[in-house]
Amino acid sequence: MRSAADYYELTDYWDAYKSALQELVRLNLLRGVFWTEELAVNSIAPVQTLPHIHAIVEADEMSDETMQQLNSLVVQNLKSVLGPDHLSPNIHAKTLSTQRNLLSHVQYTIKPIQIVKAYDTSFARSVHNNRSGVALLNSETTDLVLGYSVASKDRQRINSAGNLSSKTKNYIGTKEGDIEAAKEHVNDVIKQGTDYIEMNSEQPTIEASTNNEP
Repeated sequence: MRSAADYYELTDYWDAYKSALQELVRLNLLRGVFWTEELAVNSIAPVQTLPHIHAIVEADEMSDETMQQLNSLVVQNLKSVLGPDHLSPNIHAKTLSTQRNLLSHVQYTIKPIQIVKAYDTSFARSVHNNRSGVALLNSETTDLVLGYSVASKDRQRINSAGNLSSKTKNYIGTKEGDIEAAKEHVNDVIKQGTDYIEMNSEQPTIEASTNNEP
């Protein structure tokens, strides 16, 4: 990220995935999808980021053909706004086979964006090499926070489509009148602990739930 303008390009990546996922729902390749717009901060001073999404899909399967179509749609969307100079999609899928899997990944998708690790790493390097580098580090950290905040100001970080959107008639989530009962069930699942499906850190991911699974 070399300038304030670079942060607005983040929205192009998020929009590329949003449009692609909505198209797959329209084509009935997915019944529903819930996703969050994410930003991995890989380093500060210099600031290097990776815009991506985490999605939970409701479908019978995420076939190779569907994955390829998703990839092609994302590339097509990115080329239309950024031209040939864009990050290539790197999409992974795994099955959520238990309620613990599903809950853990819902919790993971809505976690705060993390910058502390990148800051600590850069801080140690700045102190070791040149104390004055800390001033640059703090300046670039400020630019990162402000740049991300401005670019994402009017966006919904949490999104949904198809039968995972409460605005649709075929919504399969918890209705308003069932929230209290659902909270009790969720608390029971929480007591079982977490059961994460580990993937490559901060890669664009799709977690797929089949029709017969929680």
